[in-house]
Amino acid sequence: MLLIFLLLISLSLLLLILYYTLSYSTMTLSNQLSPFECGFQPFSTMRRPFSLRYFILVVLFLIFDIETIILLPWALNSFQTSILGTYPLFFCFLSLLFVGLLYEWTNGLLDWMNL
Repeated sequence: MLLIFLLLISLSLLLLILYYTLSYSTMTLSNQLSPFECGFQPFSTMRRPFSLRYFILVVLFLIFDIETIILLPWALNSFQTSILGTYPLFFCFLSLLFVGLLYEWTNGLLDWMNL
């Protein structure tokens, strides 16, 4: 175990040393990075356009994916626990999910073209 730990530490240090020796660094001044004052636009922009529709859809997908991950073990565990304790909580959770889905649908967050 100690041998593996020492091997990992030495490999990490070796990779860090390789990174610092092979990477180059340039001294840039702050005025070199700023755009010209005479009206020229910089050659490249630091920000790239990103679709807000896509971002909202991805966030909604992640939320519902996490909810599915929560529901799966709960459904598998319901066979081992009592019915009276599991099903009311299960339906309460599902109704909360359904209310969230209705809210997103009424606000038009699920419409791709209308965002």
